[in-house]
Amino acid sequence: MFLFSFLFLSRAEETTKLYGTWGDSYIEDETLLFFEFLRPDLTVHVQHLLQDETDLTKDKVLRLLNQEWMPKSVLGLLNLSLSWRYFHPRASAGRSKENTISELRGYGFSVPNDFNENKIKNFSARFLSRLYSFPNAQDRFSFLRNSAANFPGEYPFLENHPIFDSLIDSFKNLTSNTSFAETISINGRVVDGTSHDVLRALLEETQTKFILSHLQFTNSTDYEQIIYSPTVKEVYNYVSPPHWHRDLTHHDFFNVLQRSPKELNVNATSPEEFMRYKEVLSSIQLFVNINNPMSKYLLYDLLELARSEIPYVVNVYCLGDLTNETEKKIVYSYLKTEETLGARTAIKYLFDALESGNIKKEYKATRPIINWNDIEKRLYNDTGFTAIVNDLNDYYQKVGINDTTYSVNGNFVSGPLSYLEWRRFYLQQVNRLMDAAKQGTFVTNQSLTDYLKNNSIVLEKMRPPIKIRNEQIITFSGIDSRTIISIFENLFNRPSYRHRQAEMPIPVFFVDCKANLSYASVKEDVPNFEFYEIESGEIDPELRLLLRIGSSPKTIIGPHIFEGNLNGEQFDYALRYVQKRYCHNITNKATSPQVFYITILRASQFLNGIKRTKFVNPETNLYIIDYSNPNAEMAYSLITNPFSINFREIIEVASHVGQSGAGIVAFIPSCSTEGLDTTFPFMQENYFPVMNELQNAPPVANLTFVGHKSWAVIRRGLHFYIEGLILTGFAPGANVIKIGDIYHTALKESGYFQFTLPPGIYNAQGLRQSVISDSILPVYKFYMSDFSHIDVPTSEGVHIFSIITNPVFETNFILMLSSLVNTTKEKITAYVVNPPRSGEGFGVNIVPVAEYVPPFLEMSTAHEMMVATMKHAMVDFILPSTVKRVVFVDQSIFFKKDIKLLTDFNMRDAAIAAPHFGRKFKPFVSMWFMERESLLQRAGRPYHSSRFFMIDMENARKQNYFDLFRYLVMFRIRYSIFVNNYDDEIMNQLQVPVQFVTLPEEVSYMEGSTNKKKKDDALTEFVYDPPTKKALFNSLNTYLKLRANVYRMYVTQNATVK
Repeated sequence: MFLFSFLFLSRAEETTKLYGTWGDSYIEDETLLFFEFLRPDLTVHVQHLLQDETDLTKDKVLRLLNQEWMPKSVLGLLNLSLSWRYFHPRASAGRSKENTISELRGYGFSVPNDFNENKIKNFSARFLSRLYSFPNAQDRFSFLRNSAANFPGEYPFLENHPIFDSLIDSFKNLTSNTSFAETISINGRVVDGTSHDVLRALLEETQTKFILSHLQFTNSTDYEQIIYSPTVKEVYNYVSPPHWHRDLTHHDFFNVLQRSPKELNVNATSPEEFMRYKEVLSSIQLFVNINNPMSKYLLYDLLELARSEIPYVVNVYCLGDLTNETEKKIVYSYLKTEETLGARTAIKYLFDALESGNIKKEYKATRPIINWNDIEKRLYNDTGFTAIVNDLNDYYQKVGINDTTYSVNGNFVSGPLSYLEWRRFYLQQVNRLMDAAKQGTFVTNQSLTDYLKNNSIVLEKMRPPIKIRNEQIITFSGIDSRTIISIFENLFNRPSYRHRQAEMPIPVFFVDCKANLSYASVKEDVPNFEFYEIESGEIDPELRLLLRIGSSPKTIIGPHIFEGNLNGEQFDYALRYVQKRYCHNITNKATSPQVFYITILRASQFLNGIKRTKFVNPETNLYIIDYSNPNAEMAYSLITNPFSINFREIIEVASHVGQSGAGIVAFIPSCSTEGLDTTFPFMQENYFPVMNELQNAPPVANLTFVGHKSWAVIRRGLHFYIEGLILTGFAPGANVIKIGDIYHTALKESGYFQFTLPPGIYNAQGLRQSVISDSILPVYKFYMSDFSHIDVPTSEGVHIFSIITNPVFETNFILMLSSLVNTTKEKITAYVVNPPRSGEGFGVNIVPVAEYVPPFLEMSTAHEMMVATMKHAMVDFILPSTVKRVVFVDQSIFFKKDIKLLTDFNMRDAAIAAPHFGRKFKPFVSMWFMERESLLQRAGRPYHSSRFFMIDMENARKQNYFDLFRYLVMFRIRYSIFVNNYDDEIMNQLQVPVQFVTLPEEVSYMEGSTNKKKKDDALTEFVYDPPTKKALFNSLNTYLKLRANVYRMYVTQNATVK
């Protein structure tokens, strides 16, 4: 196709590059920032060597600093930092060269090739045999780099390469080992293999070692315990269930247990598989408020679960107002039915009663031993039965249950209540046990109740006495070593009180408030702590901002900051939370400063989505190890598939790490030895790395940028550009934040905000301090809100959000944009993920959007998942607050009429306007979204498509649409729950708490799902396949002849508001 044709330029020596649209920095500034971050003890020596030098280059800096006192590993890291310009944004924010733009590095470009050879028989085996035929590590890495970047060049050597049978047998034995798994890590820290993520890990891990050494934490065994400890994702609570219960189980429960394995299945790959065990591993309590409309859906799904042959126990409790005669009768009748006829009959009665509304009739259908009219006389006067009712009512009040909720293994759901989502919560609790079994902390024949109590915080109420949130965390992310050391000098240079001398203490700071010494005797088993009383005036002003210490008193426990002075119950809970989440595998000899740093380190890593793993080194001689720097402190270990599309960048980065001397690189291929197919994605593209100033990319039109997802890149002419870097932060209590003329709304609960800004220091309205855009990758920082009100103007014109999911669909996107331009007179702003490589926009203001997921959301970064979720779960913090309405437009949509017909629609209080998706159209009557479970999820409401829909941003925020969507997505992704088109499914499920406008299906016509008679009335049309060059040319000419027409607002006539 013509979009993939080469662009021949008049100057053959020109190459395509990536530029930042801000001023370039000085290399000496980048060098000094590197040492301030990593080794401030060497900064004075470095300044002395560089101060009189002129015309500095990377090579000259490395040559000058190659001194005996300079550790070789640090010099290797400096080499990578200067090559990939890691500290360039920070240097540019402080001082930049006039009339320059910055050239970035540490990325690559890909371009399709014409490789279309026949399949190679036993391709995988031949590939591995050729790889290991090279005598040394350097040659093997060169082969991997060359084959990943330009496979056609290696094809002739592979086609008839002999297979080494003994080698292949070794690989088969290795891959059959259950401990062998794909992972890329640096000293136990998992990385994605891209240049700046790897370098960031190398720098931060080296900094961690330096800080721990400064704090006299030097024992190598203790250090390994710290760095190889997996991240604790969640702290669980435990509330004992009611004493009175009747169990709902499988109808053949005894035999189900008898058929189940006698040992825990530690190799299980799913919760359902793991639960097949001789003992019950899941105890579910459902508390049903008969006035909550969600209750009947929960009961229905519970009865459906009862059919599955998995050992479980469910207890259902009926909540009602005992001062209301009708509700009191329902509660008594339910309990009596449960006592006499069993849980299944009682639950069926309660569901039928809520479904039909005829309680007396449904009760009679159970054939009860006490008639409805006799309940008052016979049950109210039954002191024994009334005692059961009162005991349960006392339990509800003590625990704090006043509405429909559920508990699994003593842990109450904490997120938004959603019918059917209780299954996700149930899976979460089973996953917890499965992970514990694999780690050996939950073993066969162990009491489930004992395990839950010992590994949870035991509570008397369903809600903890204090809510612990991400935005309370102190983080050292992106902070230089000098500043971190000064924090310890400020905080710990004062008298302290330790609760118990013999144990590792959790540090506690009372800032501008007095310690309550009775805390020490709250409970006998309270975790050990050491507290300090501090006046905020004693702390350096710059550090006060970092620690978010303002005018109000604060209590700091480990890495968490709390407002005011906590009461005894809150203090006890916070201590236990910090102990269980951050204090595992810390030696009892650790001091309070050491514990403080380790807990902050772990909290920061969790917040930034950094995972740690206990690396299991498979005993094999198949590793390809680069020993170019045997004294390196960092071990870069890669067990990864050489046939993946990402491998080309991964191996290029790994080679640079090894060659620089920054770390020892150990690589082992993780792939099947049986593969025959050579049509792997990486073979269809050539890769051009731009990792240093000597590498470049050809000036062709169809180059695709390959780099970090947080960079929003757009092409203009020959080169690609980044107009800003993502700046993220948390400002609890903030609403709108204004920087320059850009407005963004912070998330309601966490205060999270996100801007895209060139490097620099900015005054921010809505915050108490300025913000600095200075990081090549997003780094979370915390700010204090000034709680000011900021009036937000409204942006003119039409705003659309779109995603080009694959370069092959660029033609669709261009046609969509052309059709939009030629059917409306409005100014158009298009926010586009992966904007077209041609840069074509037809006069539309194209704003590139980074394919970036904030790690605290715990959402998938896989491209397919991003495409499905960004339009729902992230537009509220991606788009500026000035955008009041945004229309998501699929790349394959074509406009036939003016989009203003939709954007001018009176939404009233609705948040979402989306077309009805062919529910009554014949071919779709048996589709999955018409099945009972899907209908149940959306309470029988219409099914909508999200390929073309509009969001009213103000209404959506008021109704928590974005927060609810994020919560459900995070839950499903965390527990690998597969559903059909889950973006559409979640959107439709949210029709209950969020107001929708159902548009007629012809608003977005699609062949095969929309009635053909509606085609002429369509506002837009959707096509599946990318158009051919001829079809594109004809369609463009057709659309160019169109003029915007004013149509009668048929949407107003046909739309229905629920």
